[in-house]
Amino acid sequence: MARSANAIIHFEFQAHLSIMEDNKLKRFKAALHKYVDERPRVWDSIANIRHDIFDADKQRIDFEIAIRHRSSWQESGRIKLDRSDLRRFVFDLGNELDVHFADPVNQQIVYQAGHLRRGDTDDCYMRDLLKGGNISTLVRQ
Repeated sequence: MARSANAIIHFEFQAHLSIMEDNKLKRFKAALHKYVDERPRVWDSIANIRHDIFDADKQRIDFEIAIRHRSSWQESGRIKLDRSDLRRFVFDLGNELDVHFADPVNQQIVYQAGHLRRGDTDDCYMRDLLKGGNISTLVRQ
């Protein structure tokens, strides 16, 4: 643990695709660099900020962030506390830029017009397929 002079902190950040709009990605990186530069006794430098996965269907981009700490891993307690502060900053920065990713809500369409196999003809089950009253959307959490 003492062999590496500077511990490197790796963590992932999932952002909404909107981070690529305007200058949000540039502002995100600049704010992260400023955060590190303002804390020279804690952080050494940013090793990389890399966007790994683009998922257009889910509208998500996964970022891998690696930052060098001033201490070696022998001071893992301090490093973990500093890492949690950094993750909190990244979370707040994501809120400020409005780029947080939230999984799309799973939806399922349910037909509610009786049992098709039994061929129910009761008035309470006979509904027109073209009307929206017999189709509902269930939201699954």
